[in-house]
Amino acid sequence: MRSALLLALATLALAACGRSDVGGFAPGLDDVPPAPDTPPAWAAEAVWVAFDLRAEAAADSLAPDFEADSLAADTAGALQRALDALPDVEALGATAISLGDLADPRAPHHVDPALGPDPAGDRERMGLEEADDPETWATTAADRLLQDLVEAAHDRGLRVVADGPWAAAGDETAALAAAVRWLDPDGDGDPSDGLDGFRVRGVEARPAAFWGTLRRVVKAVRPEALLVAALEPTAGGATADPAPWLGPPFDAAVDDRPGRALAPFLDPTGPRRSAADLAAELGALYASVPPDHLPALWMAPAESGLDAARDGASTPDSARSVRTPRPLAPVEADRLGRLLQAVLPGAPLAESGLEADPFAARAFALRRAHPDLFARGTLEWMPDGDVLRLVRRVEGEGVLVVVNRAAVPWRVEEPVDEVLLATGPAPVRTASAVWLAPGAGAVFRLEAPPPA
Repeated sequence: MRSALLLALATLALAACGRSDVGGFAPGLDDVPPAPDTPPAWAAEAVWVAFDLRAEAAADSLAPDFEADSLAADTAGALQRALDALPDVEALGATAISLGDLADPRAPHHVDPALGPDPAGDRERMGLEEADDPETWATTAADRLLQDLVEAAHDRGLRVVADGPWAAAGDETAALAAAVRWLDPDGDGDPSDGLDGFRVRGVEARPAAFWGTLRRVVKAVRPEALLVAALEPTAGGATADPAPWLGPPFDAAVDDRPGRALAPFLDPTGPRRSAADLAAELGALYASVPPDHLPALWMAPAESGLDAARDGASTPDSARSVRTPRPLAPVEADRLGRLLQAVLPGAPLAESGLEADPFAARAFALRRAHPDLFARGTLEWMPDGDVLRLVRRVEGEGVLVVVNRAAVPWRVEEPVDEVLLATGPAPVRTASAVWLAPGAGAVFRLEAPPPA
């Protein structure tokens, strides 16, 4: 049966790229064409919302009035809730969603029945399958629900990426076959009804050669598919350096290092690092990522590191202002982080539930309105004490970004016209200057230079 599985896998991959045979011989994985080294173009301009399906149900279980018997029911509704949330995701301004922990641990070519509407019936159907024979693989109710979600998302112009079944599939051939099924559920060579890519956990657990083969197979089935590495954290808890894993075998990675770098600067009690120190660290991080892959990198929000920042030491560094800054409410700090996430390199990533925040919608709208500027534009740092200043430029447009964590208002010296996005006290324009209050952040459009 293993040979049948391997043959089916290669045949599906080759059929998707318009090849049904190789020199009259039965195809094999060696016949799958090489894959491009760069990410798909759409990934550079993506704005992501992530659904951690099991974590949402587990979080509900911590509520004081939660009944243990309802955890399974909450888990079963998680995929349906993601489907129901698509209108809000679209209204937020996101362009893509990520679905976490989707695959069944025992049969990685299926959605876990616990996430679907008929777990018992799905288990019964799956019990009739032969794991090594794709011809026996049924479509379960949970599988159909995912297909409904993908169809609804695609109708709204949303891409869908899910956690791949690599941890569950111990056998490499089975893992590759499962990937093909998720990309082209009905196996007809048209992957438009399947996922747009995978987030890959357990990267370090398999040899590099496997990920190279995976890339070739995935890109043969769906050339515009995205492969995102989710690396194990370092001893300090931060994301490991993704650069060694990019281009190939992966297009992008989940990266919380910029968010962690931002967190001490955005600490609501006052910045615990200078703007210059922050700019130096972020500049080094961005420089370490291959330029073709930086725009596609998933940038976790700054609030993911705020708790760690609040628990850290509060000793200011030498470039800090000696004056006491205005404390921020947590939501103010979070919105400053969201503003910076919208204008800095990398693809913004938000957890589901942010749909209710109108500021997040405005931040995402700014990002989508200027895709070339924020995905590919130049970045110039101009930090000053506790004031982070930066300029993004691309041909024909430029913006000045200012986040004021100092204790006094900041005078904007650059020639700016309209405010594209702001949080905290609104910028004040006088006859001679524009002022930004302590604790505020703003994105200004730079005035066009006079004609030569």
